[in-house]
Amino acid sequence: MSDKGTSGSPTDTTSDTKPQGDVAPSGDTPASPAADAAAAADTSDKDKPAEKTGLDIVREVLARDAEPAKSSDAEPAKTDAEKATEAAKADDKSGEDVEEADKALPFHKHPRFQDVTRQRREALGKVAELEKARTEAEPLLTFGSGVVSFMQKNDLSGENVSELLNIGALIRSDPAKGREAVKAVLDALDAMLGETLPADLQARVDDGDISEDDAKALSKAKAAAALAKSRAEGVEAASKATSDAQAQAQTQKTVVDAVNLRLSVLRKADPDFAAKEKLLDREIKARMHERGGKPYADPNEAVKMLTEAHKHVGEILAATQPKPGTIDPLRSKDNGGNDKLAPLPATATGLEVTRRALGL
Repeated sequence: MSDKGTSGSPTDTTSDTKPQGDVAPSGDTPASPAADAAAAADTSDKDKPAEKTGLDIVREVLARDAEPAKSSDAEPAKTDAEKATEAAKADDKSGEDVEEADKALPFHKHPRFQDVTRQRREALGKVAELEKARTEAEPLLTFGSGVVSFMQKNDLSGENVSELLNIGALIRSDPAKGREAVKAVLDALDAMLGETLPADLQARVDDGDISEDDAKALSKAKAAAALAKSRAEGVEAASKATSDAQAQAQTQKTVVDAVNLRLSVLRKADPDFAAKEKLLDREIKARMHERGGKPYADPNEAVKMLTEAHKHVGEILAATQPKPGTIDPLRSKDNGGNDKLAPLPATATGLEVTRRALGL
């Protein structure tokens, strides 16, 4: 009975339900308010970071400056070739992305289609401009062709046409000077036609040896004869020029025919003509250059030159070939007894090749 009362006393129940914060640890005295404040101050001082000194700040700066150097040492600098390769890969990737994006566009809005269309429009514009320029220049070309034909037909030189055009310009711009120019032409025409008496006939008229009418008649007759002679000489000169041109063309044709005939004979007679043809062409050009480019007028001389050039080329090629009866160290006999190139081993040195070429 007494044990039950002791264990179940109200005092024990109160001690069990008391909060732990109000119970002091076993063997310690209860903490005072001043001690609690000191403990809180110590905790706040521990949480607060320590104040940095100047030396600490300098060390941090030096450490940060050293980090890029370490990373650069760990990763060596890329060469220009590597940078170019990476740039090309990036371009390829971007190009692929653009192509993928272009595939989603309608056909008529595709950049390439629009570019081709733009180029076509520009080309058509240029064609239109050229066609317009041709249309504008066509009357001038027709006029120029007609002027040239007129000059040739009437035996007019460029100087004659220029003189007439200057007179026409003076008549339009300055009539007084135009009249003087026309008067000079008329005076020359009067003298040409005999309307103006030459000095000798005028002296005879002044001396009374001949009348003025007779003197004019004689002057006109002489002028007509001189004019007819001049025209005849002009016609003869033109005819001679035409005849000479035709004769020269015929001569050249004869020379060319003779040379071609000789070439055909040499081509058939010389089995190595194909190998000599390029050298022969160069030799002929060199010999023509020595003549100053003057064509041959005599077919026999042209054929002689061709024959000598062919002979000279043959001598040059013969000098590069081995003499009959000698052994070519670069050739050997196959099983059939035919000449063939003897292949050198792939490991042959330059000295071995030289010795073989010299037959040593």
